[in-house]
Amino acid sequence: MENEDAKELCLALIRADGEEEVVKVLQERGLWDDPRYWRYYGDDELNWNRAGNQQARSDFAVNEKLVNTVDSRLMLECMLAGIPPEGLDAPQSTREAVNRFIEKTWTGTLKVSGGRVEEWPPTFRTQVAQNISVFVTGPKGQKPCVNVADLGEGQTPEAFPDTLMSLGKHNKIRVNFAQGKFGQGSTGAIRFCGTRKLQLVVSKRHPSLIGNGAVPTTYPVHETDDYWGFTVVRREGEGMKIRTPFLAYLAPLGAEEAPRKGRVLRFKADEMPLFPMGDSAYERMVGYGTLVKLYEYDLKTVSNILRRSGLRPKIDLLLPEPALPMRFHECRDHQKSGSEQTETMSGLFARLHNNTNLEDVKPAAISLTVQGRELIARIFAFKPGTSDTYRNTEGVIFTINGQTQGYIKANFFARNRVNLQRLAKDLLVVLDCSSLSAMEQDDMFMPSRDRLVEDNPFAMEIEKKLETALHDHPGLRDLKNARAKLDVEEQLADNKPLEDVLKRVLKSSPTLARIFGKGVRLQNPFKPDNVQPIDKPFVGKPHPTYFRFAGKEQGEDLTRELCAEVGDGVKG
Repeated sequence: MENEDAKELCLALIRADGEEEVVKVLQERGLWDDPRYWRYYGDDELNWNRAGNQQARSDFAVNEKLVNTVDSRLMLECMLAGIPPEGLDAPQSTREAVNRFIEKTWTGTLKVSGGRVEEWPPTFRTQVAQNISVFVTGPKGQKPCVNVADLGEGQTPEAFPDTLMSLGKHNKIRVNFAQGKFGQGSTGAIRFCGTRKLQLVVSKRHPSLIGNGAVPTTYPVHETDDYWGFTVVRREGEGMKIRTPFLAYLAPLGAEEAPRKGRVLRFKADEMPLFPMGDSAYERMVGYGTLVKLYEYDLKTVSNILRRSGLRPKIDLLLPEPALPMRFHECRDHQKSGSEQTETMSGLFARLHNNTNLEDVKPAAISLTVQGRELIARIFAFKPGTSDTYRNTEGVIFTINGQTQGYIKANFFARNRVNLQRLAKDLLVVLDCSSLSAMEQDDMFMPSRDRLVEDNPFAMEIEKKLETALHDHPGLRDLKNARAKLDVEEQLADNKPLEDVLKRVLKSSPTLARIFGKGVRLQNPFKPDNVQPIDKPFVGKPHPTYFRFAGKEQGEDLTRELCAEVGDGVKG
């Protein structure tokens, strides 16, 4: 395929917003129906047993794509600094990498606030976030297409099989500051793409990395390293005499001689419109980077991604402390309002920093020691009626390097061993498990990084320690008592309707009236802890507005005795 034809095809696939449109574009060029042009994902015909056995929720799956963009950005900065990512001089943690390459304040020691997005000024967050964009496109009445673009290291066309289209490769297992380690290629999201499971990938290597000494020597070298490469992923198997489906990607170059072993399409161009500009998709031109487009993605809601039930708030919870911020754009015309539909996603911690919707609970963090490991849990207690803005059913979430690995539902707080039933719908606890060893992390969490391993002894011990810590937490105990007091005060604030009902019952039943006798009005059992003096001066009225007999309570009957004397015909 000629250079301009390949570029035109790539642009058509970028702007296509539905599966059938993609199929039509490829059929017109004779690329859809010939199986020789479609290479097995990971060069493994049995790839669905790995690619299809990952995240159970679509938001968790797309979150893996976002984590990969962060890894790519940090890998780029590391190599641009002349440091091999697997070398001894490379950062040993994600926060250290952010501190050295993004904040650029590294002094040899990581400070408490170093590498933490929540500590950044909003303007700096937005500046950094321009390098990673998440945006949705698509017509009304159809599931949205989710696009993820990053200005990371990018990949050469020849490297696609070993990087973007690989499974089980050891690309980042020895890069200590990267999140990805299982070599799944973030394929979990493909399951949630429409019925044909279509995904587009477009990428170009950063020019300064071509021939760079910090790049691993195993990275492929080819004469088209400065070209854009692109491919489409699909699921195959329907109509075939096979027992399991598989993923394949478009790689037609040389496929006539080597069926299902071809190379991806490529073309030479200085720039491509991979990024949105404001709420307009594919407007910002870039000279390198990667775009992944998930066609007709199965989000739980198709509403505006920036709203409470949309994708961005969900990612806040799945990346409560992201290594890098990113920009979210709503680019569907039918979901736009008057303002520009663009926001910076900096994670839940940044969102809750000095937030007025939080109760002042101290201590705000607790330390758990489990088998010699210290784990820090941050406690967020929301004011009544505000928690739905920040969490759904999650109660305790477990994170590693700022990414959620699994969670326990909020009914955890209603357990007898925790005894915080009154606060269950208003609490969120984030437990940082980054200090666990690699083996302990793998024992505790599934490789899909969306749930805990059931009946794991280490996880069960953490759970018990957390139950005890929350039960004994003085700040939460005080808040629970304050909420209970508030509940009773609200119930007793106006008991007139109850009085009216009781009066009618007693009036209609003399027997009950004799049993209960003459009652008095219900009183509030809670008294103010601190009575403050009234500053306002007393201002009297010209005439009395009510009577009260000395020695009598308000509403108490006044009884007078009358005596009669007989004399001179006068009765008294």
